[in-house]
Amino acid sequence: MRRRDGDVDASATFISIRDIKKKKLVIFLFVFEIVFVLIYFTITSGQAIYTRNMLNVMQGLNDYNIVYYQSYDYGIYSPGLHELISDLLDEKKAYTVLSNMSSQNDSPYNIVIVLGAFNEIFELDDLYPNSYDDTICLVGSDVKLNIGDKITVDLDNSSLVEVMARIPSNSYYVAGNSVRSFNDKIIISTDLKTSKKLFYTFDFVQSTYLVNPSSELLNQYQMALEDAGMQSSPRSLTQYADSTSGRQYVEYGLLSATLFFLVLVFLMITILINTLQIVDSNMREYSIHILYGATFGDVFLRTFFFVAAITMPPILIYYNFLDTILIGKKLPLAVLVLFMMIISTFICLFALRKFNQYDISDFSERDE
Repeated sequence: MRRRDGDVDASATFISIRDIKKKKLVIFLFVFEIVFVLIYFTITSGQAIYTRNMLNVMQGLNDYNIVYYQSYDYGIYSPGLHELISDLLDEKKAYTVLSNMSSQNDSPYNIVIVLGAFNEIFELDDLYPNSYDDTICLVGSDVKLNIGDKITVDLDNSSLVEVMARIPSNSYYVAGNSVRSFNDKIIISTDLKTSKKLFYTFDFVQSTYLVNPSSELLNQYQMALEDAGMQSSPRSLTQYADSTSGRQYVEYGLLSATLFFLVLVFLMITILINTLQIVDSNMREYSIHILYGATFGDVFLRTFFFVAAITMPPILIYYNFLDTILIGKKLPLAVLVLFMMIISTFICLFALRKFNQYDISDFSERDE
């Protein structure tokens, strides 16, 4: 007597749970391994992407031969150094980047004040009228402000600055020896004449970058720093990029991608072997279910639930960690789940190929 379709579905679900319980330790180990591999790959690949962006941006600055000074002393206020830096910024022979500035709007975004040749070098001057010389505001692609909105920035007189343009996504700038994204930044472009109280000797020396400096200018700048009581040494962005970026890219990119691929293949093969073992041990049971009204689809679902119990939990656990470990935007959860469902489906279909090789009548005759 054949059972009804509802009875078959309920039985398949119940037996799937039984299969999972029989292999619960194996499933737990697989879940742990997959989560670990995914997190490791995310961290290392994120570093590789960052290093690639860093290399590309710094190579794009080769024509500017940017030099900055790293100081180890706070020094004292020096009118000569103040005047020299002001002149360099006015003449677009340098740029300054002051990060983590404050706003009366209590903005959750990073406010960065820039001066001098910054807009020209990082191609922000194409986003607003060239005749516009006042303090302006540009926002990154992730900032929830609209063009025309105004933000109060803590400059000399708590200036009210209008948002002039939005910076295209995936745009970057250089501060120190690192490449930073514009995406979550509010950029305030001003000058020292408008914002005199911005000048603080140590911060400005650490945050000012000379553009195509001559040897004469470097000597003059070095002497001005020494007059201010600051011990500092010059750094070249081009030399830094040439000496570190290529090595880091190979280390974090190629190595992590290769390791991830090998480990992922090993995990998938191991999951397939365990699925084949489940299919072999349940072959007689499958055949009996077929004789009593089950279909190949019912057998497939039973096997799929077992494989999904291995592949789906890691995705859900991993997704909850993405915000803290990922550099950049994360993929939608639906995409990750779909990816694992496709892998699970292929594993099930491959494992159940063996099912077609069995003659159900053999098991029927044994039952008799």
